[in-house]
Amino acid sequence: MHSRGFTLIEMLVVMTIGAILIAAAIPSFVWLNARTRAANASNSLLASFEWARSEAIRRNTRVSICRVEDPSLTLPVCSSAVVNGIAANDWGTGWVVFAKTGGAIAGTFEANDTVLRAEQFVLPSNPRAVIESSAAPQFFSFRGDGMSLGGGGPIGMTFAVDYRNPSVAAVSNAGRCMAFNMTGRSRPYAPTSGAC
Repeated sequence: MHSRGFTLIEMLVVMTIGAILIAAAIPSFVWLNARTRAANASNSLLASFEWARSEAIRRNTRVSICRVEDPSLTLPVCSSAVVNGIAANDWGTGWVVFAKTGGAIAGTFEANDTVLRAEQFVLPSNPRAVIESSAAPQFFSFRGDGMSLGGGGPIGMTFAVDYRNPSVAAVSNAGRCMAFNMTGRSRPYAPTSGAC
């Protein structure tokens, strides 16, 4: 009588080949995960900028987007402060889009201003989405005609969006760069030599 099944050697060969294939595939999955998370973060930021600009035109009033310490607050605080270990220029803390209906200080949420959208993005973890801004004032404002009122200097702002350990300064090859001009339009591009 002839028994059916695999021999021990056949099983070991199949398991060895499977282990080699898995070992080769894991780095690709890690990179794909980082790339997907960086893309999600940059798409979310881009959508907020585009929405802020369209709301400024629709409402014919000034609309700002700024980095905040905690977007869940009723009165958000636009800030460049280090929050829970998240760097001062890292928008990973979250951001708000708000219409200026009261005060006149650009990039500052004041009494009677209206929050239009709040984005709670990440909690401190490692790795995590890192959304670093190139500009010292962590805000961008639009006039009623859709043009920028400033924030980030006369040429706009650049963001390095990545999914990595935040203690690493270089932008990984899974990251992406986004430059916003004075009209709030973005130009995405790949990082070179670990920077935007």
